[in-house]
Amino acid sequence: MNREIEDKVSEDTNEIHTEGSVFNTLQLPEEIYDNLPAILKESAKLFQDDIKKDVFLIGAIVV
Repeated sequence: MNREIEDKVSEDTNEIHTEGSVFNTLQLPEEIYDNLPAILKESAKLFQDDIKKDVFLIGAIVV
């Protein structure tokens, strides 16, 4: 990767982290988890972080 592209990627990455936009996203309502099939409900309970739990569920639905 050339230096100019590396610098831009670095700037973009820092911007994302400093703004916190990834962590300020809306979370799925708890009612969604209450109405899931048992296998997804039990699997989602393994995640203590709500964002990680949401990412898991979205990924599981896609599969």
